[in-house]
Amino acid sequence: MPRVAALLDIPQISEIINVIDSETFERPIYAGNAIQTVKSLSNKKVITVRAPSFQAVGDQDSSPIENINSSENKKLSNTYQMN
Repeated sequence: MPRVAALLDIPQISEIINVIDSETFERPIYAGNAIQTVKSLSNKKVITVRAPSFQAVGDQDSSPIENINSSENKKLSNTYQMN
């Protein structure tokens, strides 16, 4: 993920444990002895999540897979198809 953040020229927010709003997150620091509130004003976010901090969703019906056309800059991504 750090490489993705660097290519997009935005900061990475690591190991979040709570989402306050679309720009504000909480993450542990000092070996989990303190909680830091982090705000990111960039339109795109690169975050990693500390999985045990969120409840599991459980079993759900499968969702349909839809192909969409991307209007994003094609230089930032590659598409590969597996046969």
